[in-house]
Amino acid sequence: MYHITFSPYIDPRQIKSDGSVNITIRLTFKRRSRYIKTNLVAYKCDLTSGNKLRQGTLLTRCYALIGDFQKYLSDLSPFALNEMNPDDVVGIIAKAAHKDYFELDFVSWCEEAIQRKSPGARHNYRIALNAFKRFLEKDSININSITAKLLSDFSSYLDDELKHHGNAHKDDDYAGKAVIATTVSKKKGGASRRYIKSLATLYHEAQFRYNDEDEDHIVIPKDPFARVVFASKPCRSAGQRSLSLGQMQAIISAQTDDPGERMALDVFVLSFGLMGANLADLYSAAPVKRKSWTYNRQKTKSRRADGGEMRVCVPDCLAPFLKRLEDTQGRKWLRLYQIHPDKDRVNSKLNRWLRRWQKRCELDDFTLYAARHTWATIAHSKAHVEKARIDECLAHSGNLNMADTYVEKDWDLLDEANRKVLKLFKWPKM
Repeated sequence: MYHITFSPYIDPRQIKSDGSVNITIRLTFKRRSRYIKTNLVAYKCDLTSGNKLRQGTLLTRCYALIGDFQKYLSDLSPFALNEMNPDDVVGIIAKAAHKDYFELDFVSWCEEAIQRKSPGARHNYRIALNAFKRFLEKDSININSITAKLLSDFSSYLDDELKHHGNAHKDDDYAGKAVIATTVSKKKGGASRRYIKSLATLYHEAQFRYNDEDEDHIVIPKDPFARVVFASKPCRSAGQRSLSLGQMQAIISAQTDDPGERMALDVFVLSFGLMGANLADLYSAAPVKRKSWTYNRQKTKSRRADGGEMRVCVPDCLAPFLKRLEDTQGRKWLRLYQIHPDKDRVNSKLNRWLRRWQKRCELDDFTLYAARHTWATIAHSKAHVEKARIDECLAHSGNLNMADTYVEKDWDLLDEANRKVLKLFKWPKM
């Protein structure tokens, strides 16, 4: 059997005029030698008269490096080693060392990866990345420096951080707007899970891009996101909680002379009455000329085989709310775009107006998104709609099987579920 030996080596011919010289590690295998360069530098004081390294820190570092080389070769079988030559061994060491010293700026990677996401998904990833940069207090970090402890500390940071308002996009007309910390209290646990989940997706995409398992070339070996210890248990945010039957009825029957509050309440009712339609879809909806509204849900259209297609029969009971929200210019179905050309800004304004109404009526805080959760909860608990049908009505991304791509959906069943829910309320007349 052949053995591999390593030793620090000083080449006298490489000693510079100032007495400094780069240290190499001599590898001897099958009576042939190869020299591996290092970034260690020795000076006259480090060398003996015979150009050998003196005992000391530098020699200790050389033997630590040799220990790394031996570790890289530890998995080789003696039979495989017999078939190799010195150059093969040096190649294995170089490949393994590249894994250990692989560098990828995770923040820059995320910036690039976010740009490849669909427009509807970029916002959430951008918010998560911005929060991570605030936590790091810098704009870069080597991907292999991300540990479970670092992410657990990030979770604690998010729980203690104040809410932040401001633009998260870099690719629109409002780029560069400051992100401002507010004094609005927030639920603990929710943001940390959402943000860390978003970062985990980007991290796993980097692993898929740079690791090559077929070639055993794994430069990002660990998954710190699998071992995160979250600082607190998840709590539903105000926007995610469901309202009771009585609370929803109060919103439907609400009267206000404030135009902002009126619009926010109307949008909330409209979202609820259209089976939890998202604001993004209501904002972009083209004029509806028939009694049925057909659209592709922006959040899931890129993840569903059916393109997130939805068809909703517009109930007559929503007529008063639609009348107040209609776009008299005929450009879109609703005049929401007149509030602001950015739908995210529209969402913020409507939620502020909704919160103003809540405070005046001394109600607990909730956002427009609560309409979607409320529809689902009431459909299941009061209208006794089965959960599978509720998933269809909400156009969840779900797990579409092969049959779903061939069997035409019966939209009447979804409209029937919505009618069951809406019959539970008293609606104003035109």
